[in-house]
Amino acid sequence: MQRALSVVMGMALAAPALAWATPEEAASCASRLSPPARLIYDATAPDVHPGQTELHDTIKAHTRDLVIQGKVDRAVAKPSAIEAGACLRELAE
Repeated sequence: MQRALSVVMGMALAAPALAWATPEEAASCASRLSPPARLIYDATAPDVHPGQTELHDTIKAHTRDLVIQGKVDRAVAKPSAIEAGACLRELAE
């Protein structure tokens, strides 16, 4: 029982360190995005801050603006926003 508790405590202490992504990792992720997803990432990233947990509204607002401006086609906006969101989550960690 004591050993199991030690393992769980060790995992709990290590988990936050393993979960933090660096800005370099987020940039590496962004470099692999499709062109529309990269536009969404680039537009949204300045409004994403470390520790931010709710990104949906921020991504949605920027994606909507890009669609209105004609920079992202409406047909690919949602899947591109989801794709960009994965990298933006890394930036927020």
